[in-house]
Amino acid sequence: MRMHGPYISVSTAVTTGLLACAAPTIEEALERSLALREIEPQFRERYLKVGQWLVANVPYLSIILPMLEEDPSMLMLFGRFVDYHARAARTADISTLKQQLPQWVANVELQLAERETHMLISPRVNGIFDKNKANYGWNSLCQAELRAGLRMTHHYFPSFVYAETDEPVESEEDCHPFLLTGDLLTKASTHHAYRAIWTSPESSTKEPGMAGTGRASISRINSINNVYGENIAYVASLLRHILSSETTWAMQDPKAFDGAGFWAKIVELLKNDEALAERVFRHFH
Repeated sequence: MRMHGPYISVSTAVTTGLLACAAPTIEEALERSLALREIEPQFRERYLKVGQWLVANVPYLSIILPMLEEDPSMLMLFGRFVDYHARAARTADISTLKQQLPQWVANVELQLAERETHMLISPRVNGIFDKNKANYGWNSLCQAELRAGLRMTHHYFPSFVYAETDEPVESEEDCHPFLLTGDLLTKASTHHAYRAIWTSPESSTKEPGMAGTGRASISRINSINNVYGENIAYVASLLRHILSSETTWAMQDPKAFDGAGFWAKIVELLKNDEALAERVFRHFH
């Protein structure tokens, strides 16, 4: 379910998507179900993809699908079952990133006008990771300067998704070539946040192709052989949550920052901007 984003209503997506898949065509499914007709087309399309993915990957689901269609309570129960495991998977992914984060954020030296020597900002004080003191380490400084005094919403990209550059940066257009290739999002030294989720935390510290623990990775289990915009958007969304002041996933306020809109913004950008997509996907491979 990770490919469909961390903000999707899994139970709704599963029940609605399987209802759509139970009919030979989407048109027939709409005739059969009032619930399907009441869903906005863009959401209906996403839910249909969820249903198609489940039918293709869950053994015998296609055989019992007519039975589930006849018994809505069983279909809803199945949706809740998948939703429970999807939430558990998201929690595990957030925990993985939190555990790895202190290793990815480097110490930063800053030259301040009132000091003759550089000041060292470290995210680790007495062995304890301090998120506030790590701020410089995970933010692109050129982006942080552009964002000074600006309230961050999903209409903008947080600075951590940009790669650092020594080139003059005066506008959003100047930053576009460095978008979605930030060190924290892709790598910090030899570590790789993307690989920590889609392969394993152990593989993120190794060169690509090196043997792991012997346990199949998420990407291998789900036959994900390429990098997709949805993969990148998923990791970026989890990182943004971890770096925010939100202590729990349930604390997120769409009015302050629309996480679902942020996820969709990344996916749509990589679909519509071929030059950027080619550069970003090459960076992640």
